[in-house]
Amino acid sequence: MKVNLRKYSPRWRLGILQALGVILLLTAPACDFDVPEKFQMPTWFLDIKIPLVQKRYEMGDLSNPDYNIFPTPDSMGFQIVYEADFPFVALDPENLKIDFPGGYMETSIPATEMPGIDASGLALPEIPPIEFEIPLVIYDQLLYLDTAITLIPLLDDDGNPVFETDPDTGLPLVDDDGNPILVWDTLEVPFEGVNYTGTPFSFPIDSVKTLSADFYNAAIATPANNFLDSLFGQINGAAPIDLGLNSLLPDGDPQIISSIDTINISSGDNSLYSTKIKNRGIPTDLSTVYSRLVTGIEALDDTIANHVSDAITIGTELNETKDLGGEGLAQLIQITTAFQLDYAPPGTFVTLYPPDNGAGQEPSDSLYIDFKIQFGLEGVESMDVGIDSVGLGIDAPEIPFGATENDDGSSTSLELYRTVLSSEGVPYNSNRLQILNLKNTFPFDIKFLMDYKNFFIPEGNVPVKIDQILVPGETYNFDISLKGDTMRAVNPDSAIDKLDLELEVSIPTQKVTIPLDGSSLGGMGLTIRFGSLVFKELEANIVQGFPSVPQDQEMPQGFKGATIADVRLALIMKSQIKLPVRMNMDFAGVDVFGDTTKMSFAIDTIGYPPTSLDTSMTVIELNRYGTHIQIYDRTTDSVASYDTLMAPAEGQGTIIDLMASNPTKLTIDASARIDGRGTIVAGAGLGGGFRMVAPFSLILDEMVFLSQPTVIEEMDYETRNKIRNSLISAEMVFDVTNAMPIGAELAMLLSNSEYFPTSPTPEMLLAFRDTMAIKQGWSPSDNVYIINRCLDLSPKTSNIYIYDVMTDFSECIDGIPYIVRSDGSGVDTVISYVDTLFKFILPDPNRLYTSEDEDTLGFPEGMVAEPGNSTYATGLDTNRVRLITDYGDHYVMPRFQINSTDSQMIFLSVNDHLEVGSFITFRVSSSGAFASANTELVIVKPNGGQTLYTDQSYDIQWRTYGEGISAVNIYYSTSSDTNISAGIDGYWTGINGGIIAEEVSSVTGLNTYEWDLSGFAEQDSVRIRIVSKENVVLDPKTQQNVKARDMNGWYLKIRNPGRTSSVSILGQQFIGPRNTRMFRN
Repeated sequence: MKVNLRKYSPRWRLGILQALGVILLLTAPACDFDVPEKFQMPTWFLDIKIPLVQKRYEMGDLSNPDYNIFPTPDSMGFQIVYEADFPFVALDPENLKIDFPGGYMETSIPATEMPGIDASGLALPEIPPIEFEIPLVIYDQLLYLDTAITLIPLLDDDGNPVFETDPDTGLPLVDDDGNPILVWDTLEVPFEGVNYTGTPFSFPIDSVKTLSADFYNAAIATPANNFLDSLFGQINGAAPIDLGLNSLLPDGDPQIISSIDTINISSGDNSLYSTKIKNRGIPTDLSTVYSRLVTGIEALDDTIANHVSDAITIGTELNETKDLGGEGLAQLIQITTAFQLDYAPPGTFVTLYPPDNGAGQEPSDSLYIDFKIQFGLEGVESMDVGIDSVGLGIDAPEIPFGATENDDGSSTSLELYRTVLSSEGVPYNSNRLQILNLKNTFPFDIKFLMDYKNFFIPEGNVPVKIDQILVPGETYNFDISLKGDTMRAVNPDSAIDKLDLELEVSIPTQKVTIPLDGSSLGGMGLTIRFGSLVFKELEANIVQGFPSVPQDQEMPQGFKGATIADVRLALIMKSQIKLPVRMNMDFAGVDVFGDTTKMSFAIDTIGYPPTSLDTSMTVIELNRYGTHIQIYDRTTDSVASYDTLMAPAEGQGTIIDLMASNPTKLTIDASARIDGRGTIVAGAGLGGGFRMVAPFSLILDEMVFLSQPTVIEEMDYETRNKIRNSLISAEMVFDVTNAMPIGAELAMLLSNSEYFPTSPTPEMLLAFRDTMAIKQGWSPSDNVYIINRCLDLSPKTSNIYIYDVMTDFSECIDGIPYIVRSDGSGVDTVISYVDTLFKFILPDPNRLYTSEDEDTLGFPEGMVAEPGNSTYATGLDTNRVRLITDYGDHYVMPRFQINSTDSQMIFLSVNDHLEVGSFITFRVSSSGAFASANTELVIVKPNGGQTLYTDQSYDIQWRTYGEGISAVNIYYSTSSDTNISAGIDGYWTGINGGIIAEEVSSVTGLNTYEWDLSGFAEQDSVRIRIVSKENVVLDPKTQQNVKARDMNGWYLKIRNPGRTSSVSILGQQFIGPRNTRMFRN
């Protein structure tokens, strides 16, 4: 419904002019034309009446076959009717075999790869080469004796040589060559407490030296061996290196590795262990020489490399290299080495030769040993591990005897108890089990056990069981015939709904080698092909399913809490199967909020015909009392052979409880099962239908729902101006006629939007969000909330954008609910307000029909006999008047809050209705009513809070109300002065601002100017002002016309996209809180 306020303006203005003419005629004779200055214009009041809601809500409009709502047979009320047929399905013994498409069911178990182990993160030991020279003597010191030279010249006290003299003359004696003859003396030198005779010398030597065995052993061999013992004691006594192999144990399940024995070294130039020991000039041998690389888990009991020599003679060496590629290292490793210097035999002499001695002897000018041990690893390629027996989690494939889908949507499935599989005339793939492509790609053995427990084989048949150790790399195929086997459950009294399979896959205890390059360890896969089953003998139950029958019912938004007090659901089942049949009925109702109510009914009393030529009929009625069952042996019988009423079981609801949820969709799923074992007659079947009837006899809880909004079109600006400038009072009047058997509160809601939430509860706000997602394209993840305080909406203190609802924050009204949308962008937006104009209690009907009236007059109990009437009036405050007269269309929505009927049933008839008539009366003063309305300018956008970018253009939009403005000037201001005003030009010129555009054409209505921001400097506080070219606004102080002006409601920001992280194409950004006050003229 629309109310156009513009069409009322000419009427009341014409009435005012007529009234004015009459008054002038009546008062003209009494006027004193001689004293005009005493004349005062009389003032009177005028009423402007505007209709709000004029609507009659008819219950008769509810009848709609599309929603399964029909009149009752007496045409006085309504009833919901659902009905549908269950198709008749015949059973054929030929169809009772289990036939798979293509002749077999194939299930593949893919080889799920087990992740490998990556040893790239293993910190391999880096042992630098052990390399040095071992000197056995001290150089450049006269510490050693040449024991072959035992005499030295005798020296006097002054250190001069003493010569032989003639005893007679005292003159020196000379030899044959005339040289003085020296006097010789024997040299004894103490060493380590022992005196040795010889001539001292030092190393290196330049002549042959001879040492006695005793002196050699004491001065060279013994110190050397002491030093070697100390050196090798340090090397061999060092703690073993721990490789930390436990870090390679995988974390995931299954934990197949129980221990890591060794890691195997990769081949390469760097994977080696080498030893080089060389005797440099030492006259006695190096003996008992060894160099070893040993490893072990707890004890160092495994030798990887062992370099030995019995003796390294002077000038020779021990030089061996061990290639470690393929060798295994355990948790601990260690390098050990040692040798000794042999002693000279007692009584012998040791001769030392200088270089280039001419005798061809190895030089002994310097006595030392070249010593070098080198250990390196190129990497590791695998590891030897121990595996304890562990099971692998592989899901056993199911081979169910599922339902066969029929063309009509029904299904048939078997519930087997026992069967003998046929041996003759069977297709090749039938009655056959094949295991194909069973392959183990692990680097270790797999134990595989597959045992079908349902097959009991006659003598000579192969067991339906596979127990095999799967060797890596081998492929296995098994073909097992099931012909002649008996198939049943392990418990003979149980039915088989699927094959009972024991599947065990495990890794037996073993020692294996596993790669360490991170590649998959492998997997195990197979294909099971189970052929169709052809029966020789069959003992089974048959489960016959019926198609789901969905029915849709639509209810008004929020219509929740009404319980249909009388629902009757009749199921008519016809059976030709001469066996007892059980039936399960599953109901599922989904309401407007998406909540699902489920209910199941088990019916174990479906009748069966006395002979194979008859068809029995069972009528099952679910009603408020429980379940009423009637069985007729034949469809032609008029008297039931079985008739009983069963109350609901404890904890089980009735059909009334299901319908109390007011489902918008109701799904009924029925399945029937033969409860017995026997022969199925070809062509015999089962079918039927259902019919649900629910009269509109209701028990109501308190509920809230909305009607349809009435549009109040925007007032013309003159009417708005006159009402606002000359209003004396405003009053709303409601005339209500209630011909419905319910009590309720009616509230009239006002909004700037046609969409209203039913109530401010979180549940209803979510429902409102869902409605907006459908109607307005919101995201289902958006949030909606309500703010009642203007302080929480102030642009100074909040990040909520308000300018889609108000042009200025000063228009905010405390206490009015503002609906805010949050879409996750960081800036929430006020989308509308919802104000309660007035609420009142609907009058109760004057009289309802009683049970006596139902008996005598035929009108149902609870139906309205005489409606109630009432009139309500209330005043409007200035805030509500401003909202109603504000710019743009407005919407009035009736909101009904229905009272509970306190478990009492009411009857809704076709004659029930609710009629509402309402209007607003504005009383205005004649002084203001005849004044000319000022022309107005109102900036629409950008109205504040946005960030604009200098690489784009933006529309400046404004509305012109009234006549007389042909053009406007558009200004900007960069002043952050809290007293900024549209009426003070100093804020808009000079250093504070400037002109955007001059004499831009302006017409009545919406106007647009494209503002190009290129070249505009970045600013944080920009306001926009529009000023009319003409003087069209009357200044009450000077009584002179001045220019119309308006400025936008809040500050803008100007940004250069090249100098900011923001991207201008993403749209405008909201400017957050500012510590400034805002004024609007």
